Amino acid sequence: MKYPHLPPIGDDGAAPAWHLAATDLTTALELSAGVTAPGDVVLRAELLRRAGDGAEGLRLLETLTPQGVDVPLVAFALATLNWTQGDGRASARQYEEAARGYERLGDDDGVLAARTGIAREARRSYRKEKRTLLDAALAVADRCSDVHLLADLTREHAAWDLMVGKHDTALDLAEEAAAVHRAVGDRYLVGLADMLRARALNAAGYRSESIDLTRQLLDVADEIGSGGLKMLAVVYFANFLQRGVVVGGHEWAMAKDLATEALEQADDAFTMAELTLPLAHLHTTAGEFDEAARCLDEYQRLLRVVGGNQVSEANLLKARARLELARNGGMSVRGWSRLPESISNLWRVRTALREAGEVYREAGLTAGVDGVGWHIDLLEVLGAGHSKGARRLTSTARDALDQARDHLLYAEYQSRSGNTEAALESYTASEAAAVASGATMFAVAAAAGSALMAYESGDHATTAVHLRAGMGHLERIRGAVASGTARRHITDNIRAHYEQGMLLAARIGDGELVLEVAERLRTDRLAGLLRRGHADLPPDLADLLAEIAAVSSALAEHDPSQRGVRSAPRTLAEQSEPQLSQRLSELYTTLRDRTNDLFAETFGAEPLRMDRLADVRQDVLVLVPIRTADGEHLVSVWRAPGGACESIAVPVTEEVERLKAALLSAEHRERILLRAGDLAPLTRVLPEAFVRHLVSAPDPVRLVVIPTGWLWSLPLAAIPLSTEDDLLVDHADIVLAPSLRFLTALQDREPVAPAPVAAVSWQDTTADIDAPELDALSTHPDGHTRVTDPAEVVSVFVRGGTRWRTAVVAAHGNREPGLAHAILAGPAIALSAADFLTGTPTPPAYLSLASCHTTFAGDDQYEPLGLAVAALTAGATHVVSTTFEIGSQDSIVSDCLSALYAEFPHTTSPAASLSAILRDPALRAHRLYHWAALTIIGIH
Repeated sequence: MKYPHLPPIGDDGAAPAWHLAATDLTTALELSAGVTAPGDVVLRAELLRRAGDGAEGLRLLETLTPQGVDVPLVAFALATLNWTQGDGRASARQYEEAARGYERLGDDDGVLAARTGIAREARRSYRKEKRTLLDAALAVADRCSDVHLLADLTREHAAWDLMVGKHDTALDLAEEAAAVHRAVGDRYLVGLADMLRARALNAAGYRSESIDLTRQLLDVADEIGSGGLKMLAVVYFANFLQRGVVVGGHEWAMAKDLATEALEQADDAFTMAELTLPLAHLHTTAGEFDEAARCLDEYQRLLRVVGGNQVSEANLLKARARLELARNGGMSVRGWSRLPESISNLWRVRTALREAGEVYREAGLTAGVDGVGWHIDLLEVLGAGHSKGARRLTSTARDALDQARDHLLYAEYQSRSGNTEAALESYTASEAAAVASGATMFAVAAAAGSALMAYESGDHATTAVHLRAGMGHLERIRGAVASGTARRHITDNIRAHYEQGMLLAARIGDGELVLEVAERLRTDRLAGLLRRGHADLPPDLADLLAEIAAVSSALAEHDPSQRGVRSAPRTLAEQSEPQLSQRLSELYTTLRDRTNDLFAETFGAEPLRMDRLADVRQDVLVLVPIRTADGEHLVSVWRAPGGACESIAVPVTEEVERLKAALLSAEHRERILLRAGDLAPLTRVLPEAFVRHLVSAPDPVRLVVIPTGWLWSLPLAAIPLSTEDDLLVDHADIVLAPSLRFLTALQDREPVAPAPVAAVSWQDTTADIDAPELDALSTHPDGHTRVTDPAEVVSVFVRGGTRWRTAVVAAHGNREPGLAHAILAGPAIALSAADFLTGTPTPPAYLSLASCHTTFAGDDQYEPLGLAVAALTAGATHVVSTTFEIGSQDSIVSDCLSALYAEFPHTTSPAASLSAILRDPALRAHRLYHWAALTIIGIH
């Protein structure tokens, strides 16, 4: 700010401190330390304000007030500092005092400065009738001879024009003011004018230019040492970026980090409020809804502290409505995300939007009214199928982002009206505008709408084109959020789009596209584990696993059926069973999130390129459960060795739901009663061409099955092809794999020196397990070693690959997810999935983890990692595993395992050997847990 009758900062004739302050505030503050003259004290307070220490500036100014010297100047300076600190009542009163004082003195320059300050305070507590206060300042401008005070007024005029949507005139006025400030070299005031220019550019649709200019201002603020200018730039940088930015990308992360850092440094309520609102928007965009709600609550509290105003209140109402809409999945169209799930939610969103719109209207802010109107139109289209506002395209869209938004809304209206051709045209236009503006989620929604319109028109080729376009946009998001805080929140949204795309691809018969989408739905980051090198698990993850072990052990003391780890600390032993159960549940949730983040950040791998499948000369069957706007479906896709793909999508029936419930239940009663006939509802999930291929083949085909989610718990070998006597395993040698990417990585892994054809085993002698099958390991020509000490298990199974080809365990499993999946020795853990991801593992090639549930994945679409997959990442090639319980005294299971272990010294394909054993007709008379629970994960 320019102070009446004091030299402008940067002026050549000013004292050294005031001249240098235009470019180096830090040195200027050092030079001006200890000043006592009133004018110098005022200027030093201004430097403190610019540096971001307004509180110290106020304390300094208060030393002048008892002296009664130059009261209008001191009142003006106090008002300016209080305005910066967000004390609107004090600044308004002091600007009025300064105006009256200057009027008594007949000082036109002082009157103009004070009237400009009054207009500035009125703008922050905005109401449209307060425009008269700006007019009052403009009215005395022709009596002022100080060009620097006039430049301050010009900046204020630009800010008012921005408020009411006059972007072009605001830009011109800001440039006019900047020219004056530039002439004297005041980089701080030039920065304020450039900030107005950036805001005008952004409002006029020049987003890239506005962001580039704001980046430059951030650099300028650092160069001159102005914390105040930096805070201002951060506020608007975050505001600019939260519109259309790719969540999790560099710009998003930069805006979030800058706002968070600035918020920690801010010392006044006004600045904190201005930083909190864009931070709330960034959280909302990323799906971090609890964080967004906390930010909005804090914003509301800060507004009360600083007095609030109409614009801030409307902004808060609109932000809460957007949060509610996003939280309930209603920010997309055509069911690719769901609408708010209850009438009350929908009503609350609409009410909040209408209240915000009314406040904007009363304030005369047309841009705010238009923005609220679009959201209301979207709600009406999605909820009721019509909107008056969507019946025609608006002609006022000021930039590509607004064009994308308006085309999308119009397309949705045309779609609901049955005008598929017009809808397709508008969806296509929306996608193009969204791409141009960088609004990736709008591009995804538009591509989704285009695909649906093309499908409804019967044009399957065009449907596939738009589906692939949507996948391309999704991969941009997926790439941006492969790491960082937004990844786990946005993943579900991306998955919803992929699942809808997969269903549509299956319906048009594009099997290759179904396969490509299916691969993207898999936990591709697991493939990155194969490149993990020698890194240990991060300490915080290791500590989390240790706490899970301790809580599990404490829980076991209450209920021996809850198997835990090691001895419990005394503090845990004193807690009640419900407390321990609640804590364990919280820890597993944290483990899932940290595990996902760990894999994404440390080991993450991009989805497999489809051309890499040319080297896969086996039949591949991918099974995926999906949930879409059209209900739950099971999708399967078969890829023949020659590359041809066939797919099918079938609705989930009540029979399948019951089967799923039995497989996932914590109680085993229904699960162990299952027979092959109970899997008959899954026969229709297999593509007909695939079944014909199997039945017509002269010998069992080599088949890789890639299950997803709860289908990992399915005894795949026993799925009937036609009758209970004609099962999948009768026609195929079956091996399971986590994903195509994982399969190819296993196949391409560098071979290691062969180990002796020897075996090692460990049996938990504290468990009620006979394990006669271990005797079959004596067929290994280089011997069979029996380990008795549980402390040796990790060393043998994780690092014994140079001594033994085969390692077998006979013990209980704990049926826990992810890295907590473990083999138990009594109530303690003998071997966990995490053990295979620590240090430099070299496990034996053939591992048998034939304990209960060693392939258990639950119903988590993202986390099949457990003992078996962890062992494969560490270097094993074949892992014998189980889909659910096996009997510890079961002679049938023992006979199957004995036959398999006897084959291990000779076979090159344990999967083929196990499949041949399971083809024994005598097994069909028994329930599935006696035989079909056995499977092999790895490669053929």
